[in-house]
Amino acid sequence: MQLSVVHDEDDDRAFMQWALAVHAPAAGRITVHPAPTATAPAALAHDLLRALGKHLPWAGSPEGTCWMRDARTAWRAAAAWVQALEIKHVILTRAHLVTAAHLTRLFALAHLTGIRLTLLCHGPLAPAAAAAVQAQRPARVYTLAAARRLAPALPDRPVPGRFAWWEPAPIPPLPAEPCFRLPAHVPLPAECLVAVARRLHSRIAHPQHAAALAAQLMTNQSLEHVLKLPPSAFTPEAVPGWAAALIEAGRRFKDLDGRVGSPFLFRLSGWDRIAVAEAALACGLKEHQPRPPRRHARLTAATTKGSRG
Repeated sequence: MQLSVVHDEDDDRAFMQWALAVHAPAAGRITVHPAPTATAPAALAHDLLRALGKHLPWAGSPEGTCWMRDARTAWRAAAAWVQALEIKHVILTRAHLVTAAHLTRLFALAHLTGIRLTLLCHGPLAPAAAAAVQAQRPARVYTLAAARRLAPALPDRPVPGRFAWWEPAPIPPLPAEPCFRLPAHVPLPAECLVAVARRLHSRIAHPQHAAALAAQLMTNQSLEHVLKLPPSAFTPEAVPGWAAALIEAGRRFKDLDGRVGSPFLFRLSGWDRIAVAEAALACGLKEHQPRPPRRHARLTAATTKGSRG
């Protein structure tokens, strides 16, 4: 792991302006601006996910509370997205306020993913955090000029041939946002798939949930169908560009689970399936409900009429 610590000893606003200005997700660099008072085990992972453009459930909701408590899932999700979205450099502001436990998890993620890590400290680290940092033998920077050389401004322009996942979909959805059936009677046009893919990237933080919906869209099949597909059905040649990072994030998340033996790409519990259904609605995707046969409909109408008489 390549770790650098930028010391802003005078708490100069220019250092923070530099860190925020060099956020360039299209170029593989993100700046994480953590909440200063967040102490929950999953808090820093959530900050990472937000820096990646992922929307997390409201903290006061049941799902939001579950996300905040489940640090293992949150850090797995962060690692999966970092790898799938090809993030190479993470800059963390307010690092002097981050706990040693959070920094230790961040260092573990950096070792796992191979990212460069830069900590911007606007004051002294707490003793435990300072010891955790020193154990990584960081390079230390004390001037703004040196910080700019460490992470110069980069043009955040689209990469040719790569889906622009960093272009967000609006949250909440616009009133006139079109909705689509899933699966559709006919495959959706390419421009619709691209628009929906941006919704999946922006509105779903859980990699497997986003990947499951992407798999339904690319195959035009039901969730039950895609859950039974083996990983070999999602080779790079078979996955369209708009879905590549979504499918890869789902694959990475599954691989980080540590369990072996599953012949399928997705491992969704009953809770996960409910969450996928809710995520689909948030992205303007509605499950197709087939109409009952005409004879059944007539019998139902006759029965209803008779019961009223």
